[in-house]
This record gives sequence, C-alpha cells and structure tokens, in this order.
Amino acid sequence: DKTKDFIEKYKEDGILWYLENCEMTSESVIRTLWKFKDNGWFAHTKAIIFGRSAIEKSYYNISFKEAVIRVLGELNIPIIFDADFGHVSPRMTIINGAICNVLSKEGKGEITFYLK
Repeated sequence: DKTKDFIEKYKEDGILWYLENCEMTSESVIRTLWKFKDNGWFAHTKAIIFGRSAIEKSYYNISFKEAVIRVLGELNIPIIFDADFGHVSPRMTIINGAICNVLSKEGKGEITFYLK
C-alpha cells in the first residue's frame, strides 16, 4: 500500500497522523492501532491527532483515550484528542500531504498548513 515508502520519503520532515473513530469499539481500536504500530506505520511520527469519536463503545469498560494510550503511549510523542475533524461537528479540513505546524495546549490548538 506504499505507506512505508511514504514514511521513509518524508522521515526528515516527520509524520503527523490524523485519525478518527466512527464506530469501532475500544477493543477494536487497540487491535487496529497495534497492527499499525507492528507494521511500522508510526516510524518517524512527530504526533498523532484524533478527531472526536462518533460513539464510544467497549465490552470491557475501556475508554477510547485509554485504548489509544495503551497502544501508543510508549511512542513518547504528543497525542491530541477531540480535534475538530471527523464524524462529529465541527468538521475542519485537513490537507493531506501538506507540511504543517501544530500547537496544542490545555485543550486548545491550531494547525498551520504550508503547501510546498
């Protein structure tokens, strides 16, 4: 799928992942993120941003945030939750492939995109 090629090509810039969950359970989130990590998709990652989940569902009372931290916490990178994109309004636009600068503090943030 060329994901590793993309990551390697832009390793000097670093990778910013933005993800969101429409309807997966926390257990499914754990399995999915673990597989991404196991496949090397988080190499050279500078941060990960999650949009708000449309629903939170768990069979073992695991919150979405706890599921993410269980898998990705050891990466020691910033992980931002509840950003304004995805299935829950407001839905801001993210520009795929753009260079960007992300600032986040105390539940507020901004993303500046640079098209080169």
